[in-house]
Amino acid sequence: MIKQTLLAIALITLIVLGVAACAKPTPTPPPPPPAPAAAASDADLALTGKVSKEMSWSEDELRAMEQIDAVTKNKEGQDNTYTGVSIVALLELAGVLDGATTIIMLADDGYSVDVPLADVQACDTCVVAFRNNGGLRTAMPGMVSNTNVKGIVEIQVE
Repeated sequence: MIKQTLLAIALITLIVLGVAACAKPTPTPPPPPPAPAAAASDADLALTGKVSKEMSWSEDELRAMEQIDAVTKNKEGQDNTYTGVSIVALLELAGVLDGATTIIMLADDGYSVDVPLADVQACDTCVVAFRNNGGLRTAMPGMVSNTNVKGIVEIQVE
């Protein structure tokens, strides 16, 4: 009799555990978010936001484009010449949408600066320039020095 009671208790316990397991399904983890354009392995610069077509380029692709020089003043007031791709040309490739008023330039160290879109579009010599040790920077003649962003990785049009 004790054997039958223990078997009955064991059977009931198994049934209860089975029902409990069925009542609480294991949740499926959500899929990972898509990688941003700037995170593409071969992309060194992304142009995103209010544009007809978000774009990204490797440093080699930028070097293959038409280049111009930009001359800016350093902290000591001396001229520095930078060679790079016109920001106006990059904006034209992406097609800035109506209503956009600002560009946000983002650096690889988290630094960002907002610049009025109209000021950038009026600057024929503002460039994304090539750094001596690799990487990119902006050179923005005639603008405040904080718009000269070292390590630029993204231009957002807002």
